Amino acid sequence: MGTTHNTYQPLAWQALAELRDAVRKYGLGSVKVMQVLRYFYASLLTPFDIRSLAQTLFPPVEYDFFEHKWTQLAVRVVEWNTTLGPGDPRRMVNTNMLMGTGYYTRADGQAGFEPLVLEQCQQTGMAALVQTLQLATPQQSFVTVIQGVDEPFLPFAGRLTAAVEKQVAPEKVQQQSPWKYLGVKILERTIRHQDVQFVPSVKTLNDAQKLVYRIEPSIDVTVFITTPDLHPTSITGQWNDNWTDPLHVLEWVFLPHQVHETATALFELIARLIIKCRQHCLQLMDADPSKIILPLQREEFDWSYANNVSLQSALKGFSGQITYHLPSHKLLQVAKNTQFSLRPKNSQEPVPGSTVFTDSSGKTGKAIVTWQDGSEWQVLESHEDGSAQLVELKAAVMAFEKFSQEPFNLITDSAYVDDIAQRLGYSVLKEVSNPALFNLLKALWCAIQARVHPYYVLHVRSQTNLPGFVAEGNARADKLANPAWVAPQPDVLTQAKASHGVFHQNAHTLQKQFQLTATEAREIVELCDNCHTLGAPLPAGVNPRGLKALELWQTDVTQVAEFGWLKYLHVMVDTFSSAVWASAHTGEKARDVIAHWRQAFAVLDVSSAVKTDNGPAYASQQVRQFLQSWGVSHNFGIPHSLTGQAIVECCHCTLKRVLQKQKWGMQGETPHSRLAKALYTINHLMVPQNSNNPVILNHHLSLQASDSVQQPRVKVWVRNLVTKQWEGPCDLIAMGRGYACVSTDTGTRWLPSKCVRPDLRLQRQNSANRQGGSRDQLESHQVDESSSDHSNDSSTDSD
Repeated sequence: MGTTHNTYQPLAWQALAELRDAVRKYGLGSVKVMQVLRYFYASLLTPFDIRSLAQTLFPPVEYDFFEHKWTQLAVRVVEWNTTLGPGDPRRMVNTNMLMGTGYYTRADGQAGFEPLVLEQCQQTGMAALVQTLQLATPQQSFVTVIQGVDEPFLPFAGRLTAAVEKQVAPEKVQQQSPWKYLGVKILERTIRHQDVQFVPSVKTLNDAQKLVYRIEPSIDVTVFITTPDLHPTSITGQWNDNWTDPLHVLEWVFLPHQVHETATALFELIARLIIKCRQHCLQLMDADPSKIILPLQREEFDWSYANNVSLQSALKGFSGQITYHLPSHKLLQVAKNTQFSLRPKNSQEPVPGSTVFTDSSGKTGKAIVTWQDGSEWQVLESHEDGSAQLVELKAAVMAFEKFSQEPFNLITDSAYVDDIAQRLGYSVLKEVSNPALFNLLKALWCAIQARVHPYYVLHVRSQTNLPGFVAEGNARADKLANPAWVAPQPDVLTQAKASHGVFHQNAHTLQKQFQLTATEAREIVELCDNCHTLGAPLPAGVNPRGLKALELWQTDVTQVAEFGWLKYLHVMVDTFSSAVWASAHTGEKARDVIAHWRQAFAVLDVSSAVKTDNGPAYASQQVRQFLQSWGVSHNFGIPHSLTGQAIVECCHCTLKRVLQKQKWGMQGETPHSRLAKALYTINHLMVPQNSNNPVILNHHLSLQASDSVQQPRVKVWVRNLVTKQWEGPCDLIAMGRGYACVSTDTGTRWLPSKCVRPDLRLQRQNSANRQGGSRDQLESHQVDESSSDHSNDSSTDSD
């Protein structure tokens, strides 16, 4: 009946026949007629359907009253629609549309109205229908309305009509939400109870209906237990399949939102709810409910009833019926979708599986989980700030998350963990004020609820000397968590040996890094199987160097055969700081050179100049354009001469030696991983002979020192290789093994060290000045003594 998807369906003739029979048997104002009308009201009705209902209900006179009332209500609704927004389709509705008259008499056309318009048509027509039905049982007699002797008929008819209309006052007609009916407030999408009000007096039956729900004496009172979100709730009501709404709710019964215990068993809450419902029924009806319906399986209830005192006490003396399947109803549907079990998830005896020991320490905050895997002991360790209770819970959470997919036995010396781990399997968790504690409890509760396999919890006493596997494992966990059981720190010599076993630094680096003597450092290197087989390293190459970091780089390509298809090793070295960068590539073409330099720029910054040999890749136009885009000057060495690239050639040897030393500890690693470890050793751990800092630190300190005030330089004499004459004095900028760099009038010059000698004149002059100063000081001292003697003589004479 009604409309569905804009297609009109006429009212069922069986329903109309039932309505006609109800009117004939019980009268227009009977409850039976109203129940049948609720059946029609459940679906969306058109004005044509409402007019058909009115023609079935009313004789001609009552039908005229219905049409008149419908017209009045339609006029009021049209006036109210004018206050709606311009986008609301009800704004254009007129009385013909609301009543299905004029151009809107066809039922299929009415079915095509907008949903909001069609809903308003139904509300208006049904309101007129109900108000006409209420006139069938008037509250005021019309006998007292008498036409006067001289009163015209029209005024009399007006007074009579007004008296009839007073039976349902217009102000009582509710045209828009909220609609208040039988103690509830009906909104557009929700229905909720009205605000609590104190009613001093009840004058009419309708007033009483607003305050109480009607109890049908012939229908049994049933208690429906539901568990939405695992919070047990009860509905005390009556069920009759013949009613339009088969469930009549008499009372909702709730438990306190927050229970006293942190974890309360679900069957205990259900038992409390049953006790509360039985007490209310005894107070209101002086009888127990006839039936209690529980949303669980019978096997679950039988087990809980046999093993729980709370359920036994709650059902003591109950003679009614207990069933386990909730009927189909929208208020009970949530409970039917909630799956839960009253049985605990933990086992009462050990289960086949791993035996896990947990322990914790409130002083260190360490949470330990340990278990034996074959012949080896495995350990999980975590840290939790807070009280000992929090650390104990953290260890339990780690154990349950680690063994979530298998059965296991949990051994703990914490009575708190033992109790909470067993109760959370069938309990409802209470939110506590401590956020850290609640997060751990919630994590443990979720881990236990998600388990499929059983678990067993055993509480043991700590620090006992009893024999056996359980005592041994508990003692081991206790030692791991105890702050007193800390592995001793190795001494400096042991730390140096361990570091050399990983990185294979040279003796000078070990001496500076660990403050060892030269003998101790040499002994460590000589005792290393990977280092003593290699010969002494070559000295650094002699080439003109940069005078500061990032001034001049040397770049070349070498090959490491064991790297396979990445055997082409591109190496770059800063000629001032000796900082090295290397990268493994599949070739030595221009694209490989550019990729290598990009990485070097990212690590060490951009250099001012780069020196290479005249290989095809370095001489290519692609490389030249790349360096120009970065503002880097490109210098070439002497063709077919290895001495022009001596510094980077020596760096090749150093890098290959480090790779060879570290080879035995890097089996299975990729070439990139081996190369990264070698570069870390060269740049961060190796200390040059003339420095106390690693290479990379010297590199960055040089960049910082370039902005500081320059110190005065040493003066030297330089021999002109053409005239064989000594010229100068000049400023000495840098000097190394076999080379020197001086500043002359024509610029910076790099010379062999044999062509440079110190300026001794300044030294002799400083010596003479010191001697002259000493002689003058001595003479001044003698003069002061003679003056002092003279002054003393004068004072004596005066006396």
